Amino acid sequence: MTTPIALSHKGAARSAVLSASLAASTAALTITCDDLTGWPTGATVPFFVCIGRGTALEEKILCVSRSGNVLTVYNSGGTNGRAFDDTALAAHAINDAIEHTNTALEAQWANDHYMASTGIHGVVGALAGATALAATDAAVLLKANLVATVNAKVADYTLVAGDSGEVITMTVGSANTLTIPTGLAAGFTAVIVQLGAGQTTIAASGTTLRSTPGLKLRAQYSMATVIHLGSEVYIVAGDLSA
Repeated sequence: MTTPIALSHKGAARSAVLSASLAASTAALTITCDDLTGWPTGATVPFFVCIGRGTALEEKILCVSRSGNVLTVYNSGGTNGRAFDDTALAAHAINDAIEHTNTALEAQWANDHYMASTGIHGVVGALAGATALAATDAAVLLKANLVATVNAKVADYTLVAGDSGEVITMTVGSANTLTIPTGLAAGFTAVIVQLGAGQTTIAASGTTLRSTPGLKLRAQYSMATVIHLGSEVYIVAGDLSA
């Protein structure tokens, strides 16, 4: 099954055990259990179960309905519910554990939906705001995991939006300038490090910079943090000199 379908989930569905064996056959479509209280009924959409999780006989199965403690396996339109989610068809014995579950297949559907730029929700053409994962999105994901990118510069440099969350190293042999322009988002934050012998000056271009005692990195290996407070006003704090 490659086309996403609606699925049912129940948070209160507790693990159960089989009260009858289940053959390793796509024709075996009835799963009888001891107690399925709180499980989905399939009244509107099907649901997944897993038998023997973590064992060599683990099998995920798509079920279409539940009547009491009896599940009926999905078997419609050429799609059989046995052996889903890269699991194999297997025989299961009485007292084997069964769980209501979600699947890697569902996660893949969601990922495919996010990555798609056409044909979403029946829309022909690109859906407004939907794009493939761009390099800037990847950078956001990286920063969300608290991994800062080191962005090395060997000459004067002007910050850009993608520098937020990064470490900017200025490796220049002579005096140099790190410029903070207008247009960066409120909350923009970057760390500036003077790695070279040339002193780095942090300068404004249409922005207002607040710092003490000045806007020069004091010496080689000094560093400062730049934070946009909004309305083009920035705090520059660190090992600075006038």
